[in-house]
Amino acid sequence: MVEDAKTAPSTAPADAAIGAGIGGGGVAGTLTDLQNQLSPLSYASEWITKVVVVLAIGSAVLVFGAAAYRWYTNRKAKRLAEALGTVPA
Repeated sequence: MVEDAKTAPSTAPADAAIGAGIGGGGVAGTLTDLQNQLSPLSYASEWITKVVVVLAIGSAVLVFGAAAYRWYTNRKAKRLAEALGTVPA
């Protein structure tokens, strides 16, 4: 019955994680530029490199994981709509 159907999961967490991943990639790029500017003046270049690598990997994991979750929620919503005979939003 339509009344007994569960609602489709929200895509909001996936959208937020994708935005955070893209933002983290932007921060990593900014840190790389700062590292290039400060490298002649600083001995902390190795530390900044590690931070940039961690940010870049974390951002990529966030973006790909969130994209996979968004695909899953859209697929589930489509199957639910087909089962109920309605049009997905």
